Amino acid sequence: PVYSVSDGSGKWYGKSSFTSGKGDIVLSTTMTADGPLFAEFELSFSTGTSDFAYETDGAIRRTYSDNTRVQLMFNPGAAVYIFPNVCATVSFGLGGVQYTSVTQKDEAGNKIGSRKASNMKFKLNIAAINIGMNIHLWDKKKK
Repeated sequence: PVYSVSDGSGKWYGKSSFTSGKGDIVLSTTMTADGPLFAEFELSFSTGTSDFAYETDGAIRRTYSDNTRVQLMFNPGAAVYIFPNVCATVSFGLGGVQYTSVTQKDEAGNKIGSRKASNMKFKLNIAAINIGMNIHLWDKKKK
């Protein structure tokens, strides 16, 4: 679901969306002032497992891992009203903070290692360009 806030006069105040998929949960909130610039914050949580098979001394061995990642990302952008109820948006990834946890297990399920890492990255990521469009289905007229 997506929730947008506007007063109908071309002033777009915010939008929140929630999506989930296989092992992923993403909550995204966009806020703006009276101007065309806005800041989008995205909180995501991902989980997953992996299976790695390799050969040692003629025997095939396997290791398994459980992976967890939590991110808080910052994406600035601009919004332009094309028509009174239609708004186009463009934002790009600027960075954020991330926490990753990996637990590795052997074939019997015994824990053989783990890794936890957190990092903070703030750099322009031109590969993370988001292009969107908002259509307001109602027209709130001022009296």
